[in-house]
Amino acid sequence: MDYKISIIIPVYRVEKYIARCCKSLFEMRFDNAEFLFVNDATPDGSMAIVESVLNEYPSRKGQVRILTHDENRGVACTRNTGLDAATGKYIAYVDADDWVEADMFEKMYQTAEDDDIDIVGCDWYMEFDTSKRYMRQPVYTMASACLQAMLSGEMRWFLWAFLVRRDLYVKNGIRFIEGANIGEDMAVLIQCFSFAQSYRHIPEALYHYVKFNTVSMTALDAKRQI
Repeated sequence: MDYKISIIIPVYRVEKYIARCCKSLFEMRFDNAEFLFVNDATPDGSMAIVESVLNEYPSRKGQVRILTHDENRGVACTRNTGLDAATGKYIAYVDADDWVEADMFEKMYQTAEDDDIDIVGCDWYMEFDTSKRYMRQPVYTMASACLQAMLSGEMRWFLWAFLVRRDLYVKNGIRFIEGANIGEDMAVLIQCFSFAQSYRHIPEALYHYVKFNTVSMTALDAKRQI
């Protein structure tokens, strides 16, 4: 099947959160997508939960592929594994401890297709333990303006907030730097926007970014991040 979107989900130590993530993906309104779960040798029960939730959505089974690392290689390598296996016209990343709105990919894909757009972005919610905050991106209509805003710190560079045409990765050899597991999305998105010819922003919060997963890569201590 020729999928329109490849959704890549790195999996590592997310057993407390991944069921909600999977359910939000399998219940989304957009049907023409493949789900690439990349098991980075997670030591917990995350993958068993993926399989269990998938059994609740039998119509999605043909769209799911599980890719497995024999040893833990880090999120940058995990993203590359998903990217290499992807077949969709567009690439999206979803972190396994987060979740999405049911209409996220429906809206992003339609926006991309309506005007032949290379990259589509959206706002998001930052989810805390007992509250959430609406996070608003600046609105630009040119990829070059987005690039300037990212380099100045005005625009955030989280991969999961963007739908990117796969050809940008393929034709320009854009890949994640293996071993660089903090800020790996910034390095890649700067390259994507450098080659993109067009951009559109959807001024709606379509993604839920969890800030209370204490074992996530972004929760590492400052010394390790440096």
